[in-house]
Amino acid sequence: SGITITVLCPGPVNTKLLKESASVELRHAEYDKMADPKDIALCGKKALDENKLVYIPGIKNKFNAMIVKIIPSKFLSDILYKSKKNLF
Repeated sequence: SGITITVLCPGPVNTKLLKESASVELRHAEYDKMADPKDIALCGKKALDENKLVYIPGIKNKFNAMIVKIIPSKFLSDILYKSKKNLF
């Protein structure tokens, strides 16, 4: 049919929409460490052109995607909740 689908999983992206609509916790996020939207768009286009089903740009995002599959949900939520309390 000529139709392809690519799922792009970029992780945090530094966008104007995110900054303006962010909850209180995200207002203090380190936006300069987030991915650039233009870079993510280019990665997504390349992945689509290569007919990739799922594409996760960046080593850190790939690691995060892998680790959430093996760490029990309860343990992961405890880590994230404690981290959030310490950061904000």
